[in-house]
Amino acid sequence: MSKNQFIARENVFDESTLRGIFYLTGQGYFEEVEGPISIGKESNVFGVLHKDGKRVIKIYRTSANFKKMYEYMKPDPRFAAMQGTKLSIIYTWAKKEYRNLLRAREKGVHAPMPYVV
Repeated sequence: MSKNQFIARENVFDESTLRGIFYLTGQGYFEEVEGPISIGKESNVFGVLHKDGKRVIKIYRTSANFKKMYEYMKPDPRFAAMQGTKLSIIYTWAKKEYRNLLRAREKGVHAPMPYVV
């Protein structure tokens, strides 16, 4: 899917998110965005094609309620370095989900394999 097709079809992502998608494509994490698998109020999950098969990416909506995420994580000392900016909150939340998926897999839970934050 070209950048213009992606923008026209989804119309929910800011320029920074689109740059991130194209960066990950250039790094070889996937080759093409297929389309939405799941649409949520805070994020969307998209199917993507990779040379080894299908993968998914999770993209937070620019309209997500980051204040709630921040309030949820703020008291936890593990997130003391997190700033109150939208980018910091998203990145911290994504790292948290990434680590939780790895932890689940280490314990034998059938969970998706995370590749990159």
